[in-house]
Order: sequence, then structure tokens, then C-alpha cells
Amino acid sequence: MKRILMMSVFLGMLLISGSAAAWDELDLYKLISTKVCENCNLANAEISGLVLSGARMYKTNLYGATLYKARLDHADLREANLRAAQMNLADLTGADLTGADLTEANLIQVTLSEAIWTDGSKCKVGSIGHCYK
Repeated sequence: MKRILMMSVFLGMLLISGSAAAWDELDLYKLISTKVCENCNLANAEISGLVLSGARMYKTNLYGATLYKARLDHADLREANLRAAQMNLADLTGADLTGADLTEANLIQVTLSEAIWTDGSKCKVGSIGHCYK
């Protein structure tokens, strides 16, 4: 039943987004249903509020994506393109951001406790909005 509800929500998102969306609808579905989307195109996708704890998004394009209140704790975001992403209040606790592009990304109140920063260093516990080392 839960899977049917998730499919219905996803199909509704596809109908609303139409063909003008910059992201690949199949990639978004793959991410939502399996939490694995490596080398995917999710540019400008709306991912707000989704629980994607432990997701694998290695080398995924999240340029301009909205991740407001998304849970991406312990996610693999290595070499992801997060340029200009809107991540207000997202939880990236323990996420691996090694090599990720965070240029112009909005990290306001983003939880970065124990995340692995773009340079491979570890953020201190309590890092919010900035990786304190």
C-alpha cells in the first residue's frame, strides 16, 4: 500500500512538472524509490522534505535543486554538483561531500555535524550552516 501511494505521488509530480523540467524524471523516481542515483541529472529538482538518509548520489547533478528540510544524513554526495542548490534546514549529518561543488549553495541552517567536507576534512559536531573544523 505504501509503495502504491509513493508511486501515485511520484506520478502526480511528473504530471505537474511536465516536460519542461530540467531534471530527468526517471532519475528522480529512481532516487525516491531506491535511494540510489549515481551520475543522475536532478538539476532544479524539488526534493524538499524527502527522507533520503544514506542515499547514494555520487556525481549527481543537483544544480539549483531545492532540498529544503530534506534528510540526507550519511548520504554519499561525493563529487555532486550542488552549485546554487537551496538547502535551507537540510540535514547533511555525516554526509560525504568530498569534491562536491557547493558554489553559491544556500547552506542556511544546514546541519553538517560530522559531515566530510569538500576538501576531505571532517566537520565538528554541531556544525550548522558552515563546516567548522
